[in-house]
Amino acid sequence: MTRTGLLLLAVTLLVACEVPEEEEPPAGPCLEVWGPTPATGRLHADADADAGGDGSSDAPFSTLTDALDAARATGIRSSVLAPGEYPGRYGLSNDEAGWQDSGLEIAGCGREETLLIGVEAEEQVGDQIIERLQPVFDIAGETTAGIHVHDLAAVGGRRGVKVRSGAGAEDPIVLERIDVIDSVRMGVLVDGVSTVTHLLDVAIAGVEPEDGEFGWGVGLQTAAWTGADLPGPLVLQGVTISDVHQLGVLAHGGWVEITSSSISDVASASETHGRGVQLQQWTRGLLEDVQVMGVSDAAVFLESPGRDGDPVEVYDCLLGPTSEATVPDSAGTAADGLVATQSADEPAGAGEFHVVFDGNQLQDNPRVHVLAETVTLSLGEDNIFGKGGGYPVVSQGGAVVQGIGGGEPGYPPEELGEDEALELNRAPLELDDLSVD
Repeated sequence: MTRTGLLLLAVTLLVACEVPEEEEPPAGPCLEVWGPTPATGRLHADADADAGGDGSSDAPFSTLTDALDAARATGIRSSVLAPGEYPGRYGLSNDEAGWQDSGLEIAGCGREETLLIGVEAEEQVGDQIIERLQPVFDIAGETTAGIHVHDLAAVGGRRGVKVRSGAGAEDPIVLERIDVIDSVRMGVLVDGVSTVTHLLDVAIAGVEPEDGEFGWGVGLQTAAWTGADLPGPLVLQGVTISDVHQLGVLAHGGWVEITSSSISDVASASETHGRGVQLQQWTRGLLEDVQVMGVSDAAVFLESPGRDGDPVEVYDCLLGPTSEATVPDSAGTAADGLVATQSADEPAGAGEFHVVFDGNQLQDNPRVHVLAETVTLSLGEDNIFGKGGGYPVVSQGGAVVQGIGGGEPGYPPEELGEDEALELNRAPLELDDLSVD
């Protein structure tokens, strides 16, 4: 064979051996957010699409409701939303006939791109039927688990996101990279002894009181007595809460872990305080790398803290500035960094309730930086007491202030007797009663 013939044969063989290029992924406006299509498939929705689509990327549904209906009919777990506005109330559960919503993924194009808008609907309240704003998401049911909602905004709902009735006990409900904006009554409500939710990189802003009551950022209300089996904590990681009323975070009788988060601009409601974090009624908790600023009465208020021997732990937080708030049934005002107390008519001994406090910065708290009343406070050596604070550390009502692991505390407390004790608004707050709605 000639030299030219050999060269042509070699080129032909090389072409024949080339590996074909992989097919391009399906077109879509938000592939970087959505990621690869799962092996089980994916449903698409676009608020600007024509009605009658089949949920493919080329012919998306025009509503999230259509996508959820198709997910329930086909078993496809992933639904993605193009930029746009999607008005509606989105219930997710295993309890409704024909619904098996565990494992659903609902993904938007970004918290400023995909907006789920709260709507009004007829609702029976007492013996009346009224038009009332609904939650954007209502996730319920003790077998409902593993739902992941991410990269979108929930705008204008009443209790913007509601997770209840044991949802997440088998696998947490995860809200990630979400804005909860302009809610009424509460931004995110987690209700029920075994309900478990993780909030990751969630921003809650602008919660308005309803009927003059309250506008909390996040509420965890298990109302579980000590000894109850809690499957996991409410996790707030990278969460920001601002422009809310009465409380940034309330946890009652449960378990909460708040890390790398910030709470600010909490206004008073119903002529009471505007606290940053309140853990009450035997709640186990961790606060680590949390900033609480621009609040009144107390940055962190712990009522009967700790659960079944586990303390409330507060590490590496910035508490303050706080501003003065009137203490009910008293002529006094309070503006404190951390308060730990109990509110029973017949208080238990200080050993029943335990707080560990170290590595924190406290500043611009006009009355007290740290106040312990009828609890045990383990006070480390690495706290920084900045400006403000008529008292850096106060012990009253038989509190025990000690070092971590026992011994001398990292800062000597000012011990106040009964005649000198500072007034507190100690009663636990009443919960948001869903049964009357």
